Amino acid sequence: MAKGYNYPVVFDSWYTCKQVCHHIAHHNMIYVGTVEPDDGVYVQGKGVSMQDWYGQVPEKAFTPVRFRYRQRETMERYWAAAETQQVDQLGRVRLVASHKKEDRSDQARFDVCNHLRWELSYLLGRRPLRWPVEPSYEDTKGPVGCDAYELRDEEGIRRHWNLVFAAYSAARHAHAEGRWGHWTRAQLKTVGDVCRQVRGEALAALIAFVVLEQMQGRSVQSIVNQLVSYLSR
Repeated sequence: MAKGYNYPVVFDSWYTCKQVCHHIAHHNMIYVGTVEPDDGVYVQGKGVSMQDWYGQVPEKAFTPVRFRYRQRETMERYWAAAETQQVDQLGRVRLVASHKKEDRSDQARFDVCNHLRWELSYLLGRRPLRWPVEPSYEDTKGPVGCDAYELRDEEGIRRHWNLVFAAYSAARHAHAEGRWGHWTRAQLKTVGDVCRQVRGEALAALIAFVVLEQMQGRSVQSIVNQLVSYLSR
């Protein structure tokens, strides 16, 4: 295990491949990956699909698995079974089939892990750790505007990325605190809420600036010229 790092690498079926899994294992790290029902597994030397393997798992092998995710009050509950199997080109892994419903009427989910002795509660409890990655992609592309740019040189692109990640970090901090700034009382539940609140505060600050400047005798045109000069820099 890498020094100072005690969590597995968790990813979906898009990244569960030989190259990624072997690279992680080569660095003595643990991974938990998702595989598809039509992916291959070797049972008694015969290549079959995950769905075929699932069909031969005994009913009694499925047991209730409970774990708490991120300090939530309620416990997550699954019904799951696991075996050590040779999965395609991944090698010997712990193969898990799990359901949210006790009668297993929902679609089975298949996961693999290169740690062969983990308890199911611990293994399945690590799997949701990848979820925060998904909303972070959506937040950086959407509210923070990572994909809303047209730049041609590397320096400009890197500058944009740095600004996006700085804005996202600030928004996440504000989201954790539940508010942005000192005077607003808005309760912020998402990064999008933070971005909308910041835009609102910026507009309010702009209006206050214009009103104050007019009260001091400046013309509207001179104020507009000053604002446009800042935008053109």
